[in-house]
Amino acid sequence: MIPAFQVSCDEIVNEWKNLVSSSKDGSCVVDVMSHIEVLTTKVVSRTLFATDYAQDKRIYEILKELTAIARQTTRIVDLPGAKYLPTMTNRRSKQIKNELRKSFSILINERAKAIKAGKTTEDNFFHVLLESELAEAHGIKNMDDLIGNVQLFYFAGHETTTAMLVWTMILLSIHQNWQERARQE
Repeated sequence: MIPAFQVSCDEIVNEWKNLVSSSKDGSCVVDVMSHIEVLTTKVVSRTLFATDYAQDKRIYEILKELTAIARQTTRIVDLPGAKYLPTMTNRRSKQIKNELRKSFSILINERAKAIKAGKTTEDNFFHVLLESELAEAHGIKNMDDLIGNVQLFYFAGHETTTAMLVWTMILLSIHQNWQERARQE
């Protein structure tokens, strides 16, 4: 996992250096949160799936929209059966879930074919999960469960990594002597 963090962090730091060097006075304001979200998506993509951010960008955007819809619906009083009403939010949520399922199904099927053909030797979470599913059931027994697990780990990995990075930045801004020690290391 450390190499995935290293590569992703180097990319973001280089991007920030380019922003600063391209400014007139050698300084600029950076919306760090948007960069951290991209950074965590890159890290999660590399560690969980051994894929690139460009491949998983759409999955990230879909999950982000689905999260926003979920937050919105939790603020509203929940009426029994409300999730079955054909509201604009419910329809969009269903579209997103279908698109997400399709994206993960394609990813799962491609990797399953590669594993069966012996064309992959990847060492990542998704590969281990898929190999165990294939060995256990002599094929993918329950695609919905597998997709649910992949979604859960993708989302949980993204959220926890984002929270960890934000908290690290807060602590470094509070304790500036830690910044100096980190730079020396």
